Amino acid sequence: MSDLQLGLATGVEGAGTGSGVGWQRARTRLILSLDLGSDEHAQDAYGVRAFVELERSLSVGGEFGYVRWVIPELNFFFGGVAVIAPRTLFGGTAAANYTFPLGKRLGIAIFTSLSVLPLGSDLPSSGPVMWGLLGIGLRGRL
Repeated sequence: MSDLQLGLATGVEGAGTGSGVGWQRARTRLILSLDLGSDEHAQDAYGVRAFVELERSLSVGGEFGYVRWVIPELNFFFGGVAVIAPRTLFGGTAAANYTFPLGKRLGIAIFTSLSVLPLGSDLPSSGPVMWGLLGIGLRGRL
């Protein structure tokens, strides 16, 4: 089993300000993801996501982790996340993805994720960076 997804997401991002968390709208990002699993263990897969943040300044990153299918339309992703250019951030992420089928191999995906990035050269001085994202995309089974 292999799935490919192309999506667009935005949401909120926050960072420690010393007296709490300062929130703002997250940069819009384009996301390409690939989930690879075997037919013998169809509910388990590994996922790779690459993203490009498009606003304010261009940045590039990725995610790698474990994908668990609960039902054919719903999966959860748990893994690591990194922004690698122009400056670095590293942390963990959890996501949920629901696909509305448009046939046997294609669907509209609605997804959300929550990430905490406590390491890297782009950290504010008072704490980790946090993202809460919501997105939509097109998902296909290969």
